Amino acid sequence: MTVASEVSRSGPYIGNGVTTIFNYGFRILDESHLKVIRSLGSAETVLTLHTDYIVSDVGAAGGGQIALVVPPTSAQTVTILRDAPFTQEIDLENQGPYFADTIEGAFDLAAMRDQQLSERLDRAVVLPASNASFSLEALIADIIVLASNLSAINAVAAIPSGNVSAVAGVAASIPAVAAATANIAIVAPIAANVTSVAGVAANIPAVAANVTDINNFSKMWLGSKSTDPSTDNQGGALQNGALYWNTTDRAFKSYDGTSWNSGAVSDTDRRNAALALIYQAKLYGLTGIGTFRRVLNQIADGFTTIGGINTGASSNYRFDNILGIVGPVPGFGASQSAFAIASSTSSGSAGQTVDGVLTTGWISGESGAGVSGVSWIGQNFGAANAKHIRQIIIYQGSNGDATYSVTSGKVQWSDNGSSWTDHSTITLLATQSRQVFALAASGPHQYWRILANSAAGAANRWAVAELTMSESADIATAMVLTTIMHTADANVNRARALIEFDNSANPTVGTDVTVELTCNGGTNWHAATIASVSTNGQSGRKIIETVDQACTVGTLFGARIKTFNGKDFQMHGLQLAVH
Repeated sequence: MTVASEVSRSGPYIGNGVTTIFNYGFRILDESHLKVIRSLGSAETVLTLHTDYIVSDVGAAGGGQIALVVPPTSAQTVTILRDAPFTQEIDLENQGPYFADTIEGAFDLAAMRDQQLSERLDRAVVLPASNASFSLEALIADIIVLASNLSAINAVAAIPSGNVSAVAGVAASIPAVAAATANIAIVAPIAANVTSVAGVAANIPAVAANVTDINNFSKMWLGSKSTDPSTDNQGGALQNGALYWNTTDRAFKSYDGTSWNSGAVSDTDRRNAALALIYQAKLYGLTGIGTFRRVLNQIADGFTTIGGINTGASSNYRFDNILGIVGPVPGFGASQSAFAIASSTSSGSAGQTVDGVLTTGWISGESGAGVSGVSWIGQNFGAANAKHIRQIIIYQGSNGDATYSVTSGKVQWSDNGSSWTDHSTITLLATQSRQVFALAASGPHQYWRILANSAAGAANRWAVAELTMSESADIATAMVLTTIMHTADANVNRARALIEFDNSANPTVGTDVTVELTCNGGTNWHAATIASVSTNGQSGRKIIETVDQACTVGTLFGARIKTFNGKDFQMHGLQLAVH
């Protein structure tokens, strides 16, 4: 294999107290051929292989990753250097085997050492080519002299520019000034005598002028930071026009004298664009135009078609193309098809209200006003299996037609199937959407039902697509929902996901629901930190978003959502972006 890249260094990476995976962008022949340095200010610590970190992808042409045992803090940086040994261990014998891979490996190692030395030289102070080598000693001696008189030089630097120019013009006097350190210390604090100093120490102000330029530059370019700074790097006031790189937003920001501004799209605008793409995908699915929507290195799925879901890699999910939602299969708690009961039926069956399919269900034998007080749907749990029902979830309507619904119902229980006791009255929405009702404690009973307490809409019959009665609120099964893989235009190593969902079950993000992202087709999945960004989405839904998650480099990206603790996490849309 050739050594086609001249890269032999990666970083420095700024820590955040969480991330432990960092990329190195060059090939190595052995895991020991890396030097990992953790820095805090000017203090550097060389980390120990297998104790502080491990290495992956040894021999890969594009490099690989290291995994730290302890994540660096936001005050620390991590730098990764190639550190090949300066030894040659290939022993070739006369008329012995001569393998091309062996010779090429030796050449590769030699090239890597050359790059390693080149990287070190790039960080070294080098004299111009025209200088004789013996001039280095004299230069070092002069630097030591100047360093010992830094405070005096700074004082001279404050002298008006006219006098600085006069002093700078006398270049021949630098050696004399360097040798007369005692006189410099005396003259420096006396501003009135600057003219005299200018005649004998010309280049000292010139050096000071360069130092001033460097200080000025450091006030304008503040480097990389995770949050907006309130002072410059010396603790002084921010200068108008100052710049820095925001490692969290991955964007340059400039200071306008009052606040920091980014030339990139704001988080709010970016999220609005993501939601708009979700709604477009939902509309495309409902109208039969297409499935998920794909733009440059982004996809959005409104879940009105199943095309964006990897069904083989997903489990315990329920997909509803009519409502455009996907979520965990209900655990049903108490409800089972064997227990389903109902009043007179015109089509469907009571058992179809607990089959997890919204396109089937039960339709009453009565219609219009004849439904009220007559039509009902419920469960018979058996005399030896009485249930203390505490939650009801109901989907009304028939195949998306919300007129097959009632606006009021009575929750009732019975211990003999003939004498019924009112538990509570619930207000139902005339729409085929998920409605959840929490019930007060009433003790265990054999029979439970919902009795229509109003007429059915548009003189139609009453239809119930799904009905779940449970003894606790958290009854959903643990879902794994994996998207299909999408091809990026080039290698990517970061991904971000945004999800809109029904917050009725009030899941705790990061605990009850997690999001994992991949950039290499699912070979490596990376758990992403999630945060709520809005509780006022469409129809009161909640919006959550992951961080811009680092992932193993590749061209195939996707997402995997997992639910836990019985939470009913009903997703209305997903947007995924990579770069």
